Amino acid sequence: MREIKIKFSEKEEQQTVLSMSNQDMLVRINTHFPLSTKAVGIKRLPSGDLIVQTPHEEAKKVLQDNQKWLVDLGKSGAILRDRFPVFVHSVRVDNIDQDEDKAKQHIQSENRTLHPDLRIVRMAWPKSTAIKQKKYSSLILEVDTPEQANKLI
Repeated sequence: MREIKIKFSEKEEQQTVLSMSNQDMLVRINTHFPLSTKAVGIKRLPSGDLIVQTPHEEAKKVLQDNQKWLVDLGKSGAILRDRFPVFVHSVRVDNIDQDEDKAKQHIQSENRTLHPDLRIVRMAWPKSTAIKQKKYSSLILEVDTPEQANKLI
């Protein structure tokens, strides 16, 4: 809960950022914040994405709210939101619209009484569902807070 994942959409810019040392990246980020709110570490993922680590959740929220530091790293950089997957088992495949936006709206409206604050970030079927043309399968719903995931479970 103290990490921010960053993805760069332009490959050239991504390579430029990845050529910097972790210490240089931290200096660029921390020039925008006081000592109490700062980044303390950088992780490099095999995909080329970066994870910026903060000492506490409040620092993470400050970094997410004030994204001037992100422009210093690269203009094409974007913060990826946290997602928490929940598997819904035994869903009839034919009952879910193929258009993801319509399906998300439908699921949210159908569950409004039990889960009024439900926000589905993404939804997907396991790959085996399309390959084997199953009638029933698990539906993967990704929500943006752990509280929502716990309520759905």
